[in-house]
Amino acid sequence: MSEETLVAASTKPHVVYSSKRLETAVIKVGHPLRRHAEALIEQVYAASFRVEITSHYPVLVGVVDEDGAVVAAAGCRRSSEQPLYLEHYLDDPVETALSVAEGFDVRRTQIAEIGNLATVGVGSSLLFPALARYLQNEGATHAVATATRRLRRAFAAFGFCAGELAIARQARLPSAGGDWGSYFEHEPVVVWGRVSAARSRAEFGVGV
Repeated sequence: MSEETLVAASTKPHVVYSSKRLETAVIKVGHPLRRHAEALIEQVYAASFRVEITSHYPVLVGVVDEDGAVVAAAGCRRSSEQPLYLEHYLDDPVETALSVAEGFDVRRTQIAEIGNLATVGVGSSLLFPALARYLQNEGATHAVATATRRLRRAFAAFGFCAGELAIARQARLPSAGGDWGSYFEHEPVVVWGRVSAARSRAEFGVGV
């Protein structure tokens, strides 16, 4: 599936949405900004939850300032590529849970997971619209995420949160999830949303 104008073709991220000299980019493994985006995620999670992030999503959508610093990033993974981490929290496969929530069949190939979201400053105002565009260009109709209380408010504001699928319980993770610091004290929940709703809000500026 084509990523259209979201793919950064050089060391400078391709401009797809710009405000106050910020740009967005799709940052895959091997991209010159990849390590910068990963470092931002690791630093934000360490500061917020005392969590060490040791693995990253195959695709990161990022916001970059005019100096080349990554100021916001989030990971994306298609559920058709491999099991989703958040499926540990669900009683059924994600496509089954989403089909029940929607009242009609949602195919696994239509679902993407968003995770490891980190921002500093105003980056989130560009990040969520960029996520919506990327997911829609990739053919995803639904997005799922594990979101804390604060993040659920942000997802809802940008149209990504249509409902909840399950409470994220640490005990359901392999080996009880290891050391997650204070993360589970922030009441994470598995949420879902329609990509089209988030894209519409991005186009009309709702929540931005």
